[in-house]
Amino acid sequence: AMPGRCPRGGPASRKEAAGAGSPWLAVLAAAAFAGVGDALADWSSTPWTSVHQWTAMASNITLLRRPSDEPGNVTSTWRILHITDAHISLSEAPDLHPSATRRMHGAFRSVQDQHFEPGRRAPKETFQRLLRLVRDADPDVVVLGGDIVNYPHNASVQFVLKALGEAGCGVGQHRIPTLFTAGNHDWLVEGLEGSRADQRSRFRHEVLRPLYRLAHGTDSGG
Repeated sequence: AMPGRCPRGGPASRKEAAGAGSPWLAVLAAAAFAGVGDALADWSSTPWTSVHQWTAMASNITLLRRPSDEPGNVTSTWRILHITDAHISLSEAPDLHPSATRRMHGAFRSVQDQHFEPGRRAPKETFQRLLRLVRDADPDVVVLGGDIVNYPHNASVQFVLKALGEAGCGVGQHRIPTLFTAGNHDWLVEGLEGSRADQRSRFRHEVLRPLYRLAHGTDSGG
């Protein structure tokens, strides 16, 4: 496969790529594949080489089949908006655990944003601001990488689903494909009776299922 290049005027040489750092809007991924299906089929047997660039807000990764390949040639480019550790909770959830959700909600009632739009605000507001990048950066996929909600509460999950829908994410024509994977906060209520494995199984089905369904429109949260 031919190697990828850095989108939006990124460096074309390996030397430049090693030291570059452009302030891109979203997490960008330049992936080099002659044929995606073939590349995935022999992924484990191919000695891939990668060239990385990153800033506080963005990363550019170019995959090369051979170390001698030049990063200036592109066969496929994927642009990924990756959002993780949003820790959204709209309120305490005494129905789950009064003292634990009070503490967890208080810990993330407002958070300092140091990189995207500096300032202190509620996590739900930062999440909405990040989703504006769907319009501005035109990603191929949105990846929700865990700890999107602060604890498994239906109100918080419904807020996330509504925000994603308003941003044009999810299943459907002209919408951005969206993939959710859970972190421990998405299914964990500290101090709740039962093991972590029990909580994970319970809340993935009872609360998080709509987020898993974002990928295909069907239940994949088993």
